[in-house]
Amino acid sequence: MNGNSIPQSIKSPLDGSELRLTWHDEFDGDKLNDKTWQLYDRMWAKNRVITTTDPRNFALENGEAVMRTYREDGHYTSHKSLTTFDRMSFRYGFLEINAMVPFSRGAFPAFWLQSAWQHRSVDYMTEVDVFEVYKAGYVESTLHKWYLQDPVKGPHTRHDWNTPLPYTFPEAHWETLSHEYHRWGMLWVPEKIAITLDGEIIATYDITEAGDFREGLRTGDDLTGMGGFQDPMIINFTNWVGSGFRDKAWVVGEGTELPLTFRVDWIRLYQSPDMGELFDDRASVGLSD
Repeated sequence: MNGNSIPQSIKSPLDGSELRLTWHDEFDGDKLNDKTWQLYDRMWAKNRVITTTDPRNFALENGEAVMRTYREDGHYTSHKSLTTFDRMSFRYGFLEINAMVPFSRGAFPAFWLQSAWQHRSVDYMTEVDVFEVYKAGYVESTLHKWYLQDPVKGPHTRHDWNTPLPYTFPEAHWETLSHEYHRWGMLWVPEKIAITLDGEIIATYDITEAGDFREGLRTGDDLTGMGGFQDPMIINFTNWVGSGFRDKAWVVGEGTELPLTFRVDWIRLYQSPDMGELFDDRASVGLSD
């Protein structure tokens, strides 16, 4: 879809400093760039959604990454997570997408990041949810810590999160949101993570030790420390169905527009000339050019 030139530099939404384009994908062509992407599950709840690599569920179409979730034969099918897991990770910068996000009843799309296991410096994996849709016109962002059994990438044993920060679109947009493009972003510097919508900051998190989680799902006083939020992260997109977590009525039903369709027009990473890194993680799993 994108027919405009790609800005090579922008001003930081946080302080106006210059950020330069270091990585991007406009999703041109007919297949993913497998140097940076793969379809690989990063969410697990098979009783709710069956994930596939079927082109019905994921395809590049007209310069967009298109994710579709269907209901058929008593179950839901969606794509395996669109992820840079074991391909690419980064540290610091402003990551932004232009996307059409499904807000139809029961939709649960998400744009989120996780620690890259290759670069972890702590005994937990971080997660940053740029947005998750939980009810009509309503999204949340938040930070998580997942404590792991295996020091590399094993299953988690405990989980903690901070209090999610919500954003609600003006009600006049609710009926059309599923057909509107908006820019969603994450600005990441050593002191904080800020979430943006159409270039405006809508949530900010302190990721210094002073910002260690004081609320949320604290399951023990030993779940402390914020160092993991300095570790490189991977990028994930998922397009699931809601469970009624925030609103019991937010489940697929009468009035839901199916398939639930999540379109990403482009994704771009801008970084400061003196701060920010990109990592090629393919060698860690035996891949190369």
